[in-house]
Amino acid sequence: MKRIYIYILTAMALLNSSCSADWLDLNTTSSVETGQAIVTLDDAQIALNGIYRLASGHSYYGDNYWYYGDCRATDVQARITKGDGKRVSPYYEYNVLASDNLNIVLPWNTVYKVIRQTNNLIQKIESGSIQSSDTKELNRIKSEALVMRGLSLFNLTRLFGMPYTNDKGLHWEYPSRPPFRSHT
Repeated sequence: MKRIYIYILTAMALLNSSCSADWLDLNTTSSVETGQAIVTLDDAQIALNGIYRLASGHSYYGDNYWYYGDCRATDVQARITKGDGKRVSPYYEYNVLASDNLNIVLPWNTVYKVIRQTNNLIQKIESGSIQSSDTKELNRIKSEALVMRGLSLFNLTRLFGMPYTNDKGLHWEYPSRPPFRSHT
């Protein structure tokens, strides 16, 4: 009986000593509000470096992007005996599914993330939100961001866009979705 009272008192003590609500209000050190982001020339350079870092990742220039050209040509041949998870076989055999996360979704999304980040940086520069007296350096950063955005849009069009010969240019536009067949 004494043991039950101890348990009850312990439970009541724990329930009564609950934390206050302000322990949930954390001041993060790894993120900033949108209005406070990219306000100096150094911030703009860091944002540009982040764009380059994202573009050099696995799902873009770091790896998967190169499979599209090489593995769809005769430059690379996939091993038929590799089994499930055939790394380059889907490209070589033209058997890539739209739901294939590694081969389609990640490269598609990563290129759009590069475009989104370049748009954010360009918008900050053009709106005058960045305080700097070095306009030459700011223009260089903006120029590099414009090139990265153009390169990304070119790559999307080249990899996922409909060829001109399909409809003689009636739908000549940047890609709006990956044009892959779905297996049912």
